[in-house]
Amino acid sequence: MGITDYKSLLRQTYTVLRPGGVLLTVDCDMLAYSENQEPIPEIKEGEPGFSWLNLVIATSVHAIVKRNANANAYLNTSKWIQEMGETDCPWDQYGERAVWVPLGPWTHELQADRVNRREFMAAQLMKEDFVNIGASLRPLLLSGNPEETVDRWIRKQEEEVREMNAKIYFKWILNWAVKKL
Repeated sequence: MGITDYKSLLRQTYTVLRPGGVLLTVDCDMLAYSENQEPIPEIKEGEPGFSWLNLVIATSVHAIVKRNANANAYLNTSKWIQEMGETDCPWDQYGERAVWVPLGPWTHELQADRVNRREFMAAQLMKEDFVNIGASLRPLLLSGNPEETVDRWIRKQEEEVREMNAKIYFKWILNWAVKKL
């Protein structure tokens, strides 16, 4: 499930890039983040700070990692691009940037009079997409969990996202590199 040898994929990509070609990777970090942009810990139902969406995501990530131990390899992309540039794959330039997108337009900036329309739309689209994330992840959630429980989690997660009860961010990690001429 997913890319099993991310480092090798980056190397192969370098070989097919023309000189001056651009490598761009975009990965959504597989964590939910609080309104302070800190990872939301796994909290048991009923405890303060509990989030149904976080439960669905964390449970799915555990199932993904169980099937592919390298599922979190994308976190090393920046380091690997840099190492490639220092050895046999020279880059003109490379870099990394994190983009934080709120799940719905709940942030103060997105509710102000002068709103950045692109940021507002990104937040709104994330909310719309994440309403149904539980249903999309259902096969993973059923790995070791009873069907009735999973269906309850999904219903609660959908409701939580629709009502924006939890203030959540997702982090998108962008890496780029330009192959030397």
